[in-house]
Amino acid sequence: MAKKKNATPLSRYDRVKLILNTAQGDQVPDYDGYRRFWELPIDELKEVVIYGIRMIAKPGEDDSDIRPITPPADSGGCCPHSGAMLPPKEEVKEKKDKEDGGSCCGGGSDSGSDDYSAGRGATSGLIIGLRGEFPFNHTQFPPLLWGAESRVSFTDIQFISDWIDDGCHTVDANPNKQKLLDLAAGIIEHQRSEKTENEVRAENGQLMVRKNIEDLTAEELRRYRAAIKKLRSRSELDRRGFDYWGRVHGNSCQHGWEKFFPWHRCLMHGFEQEIQDIDPYATLSYWDWANPMYTMKNGEQTIPVAFQMWLEDADVNALQQAGLAKTDADLIRGKGSNSKSYIGIHFTTLDEFCYKVFWDSKQKNYYDFIGKVAGLKQAFFTILEDRNPLWSPYRYLTKKTYTDPNRYYKNPAIMGTLIDRYHHHYPTQDDMDQILAIDNFTQFGGGNVYNQSFGALDMDPHNTIHIWSGGSNPNYEKGNPLEPSTGYMLNNLTAGFDPIFYGHHANIDRYWAMWQEKHPGLNPDDGNSVLTPFNLLVRDTYNYQKMGYEYVMSPNYFPIGSELQSTRLKTAKLNISSRVKKQYKKAAVRLHNVIQPNQSIIVRVFLNMDHPEKDSHIKHPENFVGGFTVFGHGQCIGSEGHCDPAPRKTRTHDLREQHHNTPSNYNLDATKCIQQLLSKGDDDFHINVLAIGTDGQDLTDMLRMDGVSLDFKQ
Repeated sequence: MAKKKNATPLSRYDRVKLILNTAQGDQVPDYDGYRRFWELPIDELKEVVIYGIRMIAKPGEDDSDIRPITPPADSGGCCPHSGAMLPPKEEVKEKKDKEDGGSCCGGGSDSGSDDYSAGRGATSGLIIGLRGEFPFNHTQFPPLLWGAESRVSFTDIQFISDWIDDGCHTVDANPNKQKLLDLAAGIIEHQRSEKTENEVRAENGQLMVRKNIEDLTAEELRRYRAAIKKLRSRSELDRRGFDYWGRVHGNSCQHGWEKFFPWHRCLMHGFEQEIQDIDPYATLSYWDWANPMYTMKNGEQTIPVAFQMWLEDADVNALQQAGLAKTDADLIRGKGSNSKSYIGIHFTTLDEFCYKVFWDSKQKNYYDFIGKVAGLKQAFFTILEDRNPLWSPYRYLTKKTYTDPNRYYKNPAIMGTLIDRYHHHYPTQDDMDQILAIDNFTQFGGGNVYNQSFGALDMDPHNTIHIWSGGSNPNYEKGNPLEPSTGYMLNNLTAGFDPIFYGHHANIDRYWAMWQEKHPGLNPDDGNSVLTPFNLLVRDTYNYQKMGYEYVMSPNYFPIGSELQSTRLKTAKLNISSRVKKQYKKAAVRLHNVIQPNQSIIVRVFLNMDHPEKDSHIKHPENFVGGFTVFGHGQCIGSEGHCDPAPRKTRTHDLREQHHNTPSNYNLDATKCIQQLLSKGDDDFHINVLAIGTDGQDLTDMLRMDGVSLDFKQ
């Protein structure tokens, strides 16, 4: 018979009928003269008695004479039911306690008791018959439905039982249930997760993500800063501290040969683990220095705002207590002769801040302002690092030119144009594309111990960024540790003491990961060499995902919830920034932790395709991301719990293979689809998913998963 079209959300009552009609198929037995008794008006259905057994129990009817047993197994397979008259309940329980070996499909089960709840549904003949319990265990009758095309799944039997428990209503009065139905039918939108990306990924057992630092949410940046602040507060003798890891780099770092990439990947991983000991959801972020946003109109280069300094009003109060004159504090606040407040304004260096605030108004340079009050300079350093732990006072960004002869007091040698002496610049994306196109590891990553040489990425941009972001101190004072001649990043021994080092090297590691994807199997020559002091081998670093992360420019996750059974779903819009739309290189839709259904299903994914139909991928190819088939488990053949979703993780000491039905991810390349939609004028995106049966008909065993995401990569 024709299946019902699921164009509008089904009530629970309608879905009960759909489940039974789908399982029964076209051939319908007499059923004591009622035939499709579930299609009767609800008041008549409640009174149906087939061969002396009420299909719907009366409210309050107890089950003292009806004992639920293990689910039916007459459909064949590894857990057949004998069909003999059953012993008393106590004997069954005692026997199960001794003999039950869990799921016959591999992996244990701790799903709990085999007894179904003794509610109205459990005592109804319909549920007893669908479960194959006495007398529907071939002692008097075969299990329901008779002559059916397929058995009703355990999940659907429980759904029908719950519907009976709730009163057999034809209209869903519970607005929350109606909302779930609307979500499952794609009528209303799934909203973006309010949690941080890594919180969601940790809950779902997914890889953590290292994001572009420009794409961190305010909460993600706050948590990263808080973790770095905690690390920086620890003693330099504490191996969990920031300075300890700075010394690891200074003492042991590998440059100029094939260990450059593996060694620094280990360093990044070890440091990131210290961060996650403080906040398990914080990860490193990368600074994409090839992005043109870091080259200003005058040709000078800058750094991400996240690494810059700023003052709040409370900081100015603290500086006044350390000796800052009130007239100078007023200038910072925009009072007195200054009409502009500099509270909350970002600067790359303290020198730049001083010049901007004080030179025009008071003809004070950095040294006049900050160097003549004992302790004021150190107070500035301490307060600014406390305000932003990602800032360093020992970072002197290289200026293309210094033009004001009165600006600097201590180091006039910095005058002139650095370009005259050092012609390099931040790499462009074209530069990086050429490096990524190199097709041998020696040229890309460095030579082996017998033919030692720098790789292209190690030489430039790696070295260049160190020099530009470290720079030369225009206020250098010989013998003054607060005014060294060069910034931390310029010196190999001190580079790891500047927090921007980790943003720089996360990007270096990202480019190695990108190169690995483009050139799989091309690795350093000696994979068995030890990486000191990490006690790892070079080959241990080849698969960065083993270290628990991946690089994503802009991830966008929408939680669905594996308890929701969907035929269609729709997400809210992503609100993608114009920068991401301009700079992304790849995009992918990911369905997270899809639970294997009993029934094989076809899944099709679209962007900006409201309420997709079975032929939408043909009629609207520009909206079609891609599709796949979920290979179904098949009819349930074991004891209770056999068809429950497989555990996400095994126990610590369980050495068996993971369960073969463990939920998995499905990834679809959305790059072409995004390009097509952008070209036709779409400026934002939402995800649509359609699930249908392999015969093209509506489903009774529907799509379940944790969530769906659209991720952009550079």
